[in-house]
Amino acid sequence: MVSVYFNPDSMQTSLDGVIDQGKLLHVADVDVATLGQAYHAMQNDQEDWVDHPRVTVQPGLEETFARSLQAGDVLELDGQRYLLLMVGYHPLQPGDTQGPTAAEAFKADLEARRERREPS
Repeated sequence: MVSVYFNPDSMQTSLDGVIDQGKLLHVADVDVATLGQAYHAMQNDQEDWVDHPRVTVQPGLEETFARSLQAGDVLELDGQRYLLLMVGYHPLQPGDTQGPTAAEAFKADLEARRERREPS
């Protein structure tokens, strides 16, 4: 099960990495095993995520949030929160107020991709 939290400052957080976890709004739980599966279930592509069979919307929010999950929002899996980045996820600890900036996230992703391609 993955819990989904919308961040009202998600657009700014996705750029500068600054996050106020006290502002997060628990909008849904997704009956999946991975962050990637939760991300895909929370997109408004073939259907609205509120109608997805694996998504349980928090009571009272069924008609409130139409936007898809986006960079700057937070996912929680097995008690660990993750900041959704433009590329990937960053683990958050309770009380964390800073994740990577967009530039830092892209750089880390690029380096990881290069390492996977280099022969051992």
